[in-house]
Amino acid sequence: MEKTTQKSEVLKYLKEHETMTSKQAYDLFGAERLAAIIHWYRKHGHLIESIDCSGKNRYDETTNFTKYKYVEFNGKDNTIAVQKMRGEL
Repeated sequence: MEKTTQKSEVLKYLKEHETMTSKQAYDLFGAERLAAIIHWYRKHGHLIESIDCSGKNRYDETTNFTKYKYVEFNGKDNTIAVQKMRGEL
């Protein structure tokens, strides 16, 4: 039986729910460094898009954050998506 880790839970969540923010990762799994987990998965071949977002914090001030989106790899159809993410298009 494979050990459940924050890293594996994040990937499972992304695949099931498509997107995740750092706050969700912390609230759901106690993962404090979502960007590091995303970096690790990208380095190991997973296609995860970063989406810049803004919203209001608890003080009603505008704040910026990143939402990560898992992109299911389905062969040649993802070639354009990968090129866009890498800034090649």
